[in-house]
Amino acid sequence: MLRDVASFAQIQHGELIPHLLGMLAARAGSQTVISDLAKELQLNHVTVRNYLRYLDTVFLTGRVPPWSTNLNAKLVKTPKVFPTDTGLAAHLLQADPDALAAPGHPTTGILVETFVYAELTRLLAASDLGATMYFYRDRDGREIDFLLERRNGQVVAIEVKATSTVRPEDFRHLRWLADQLGDRFTGGYVLHLGNQTHPFGDRMMALPLSTMWYHTQ
Repeated sequence: MLRDVASFAQIQHGELIPHLLGMLAARAGSQTVISDLAKELQLNHVTVRNYLRYLDTVFLTGRVPPWSTNLNAKLVKTPKVFPTDTGLAAHLLQADPDALAAPGHPTTGILVETFVYAELTRLLAASDLGATMYFYRDRDGREIDFLLERRNGQVVAIEVKATSTVRPEDFRHLRWLADQLGDRFTGGYVLHLGNQTHPFGDRMMALPLSTMWYHTQ
């Protein structure tokens, strides 16, 4: 890890980079606030910003930008940062398979969302969909984990739930988005840890996480 970064960057606190990566893994799916990272690492903002860029450069992390839209003026503008490898994230979080098998493990949700991010990244890179990945979050409390927007304006929205059951209220933000976009909205999906596929109304579907393994079919 350090060798990859050191191959192109002069760094003074290289021993802190694994710590920074662990902090990003623990915050995956949340806003990446540089001031919080800098405070914990006892570094200045510019140094932390540079280190984040270095991690992106060697593909240890990736960023999901907020969706830019005129639907709401109260949009969150800070990107989300994910580790690009779920196994590395689990290692950094010291989450072994036995621990993750226990219901309610605190890192399960983080790792499931990180996995979905990694799979969507691979899907977009290997396909001809011509789509870009975003997330949606506003200051009114509406949040959607991932949005895939094609160049023609069509949007697919995805929520990730680290549970085996899905409830109608899990689609509330997807339904709100569908109402806002009309025909541009082509589908809303909740990915879950169960085994069943269930329809939840017009253009809404609950899908097992295993769907990600068969996205090329």
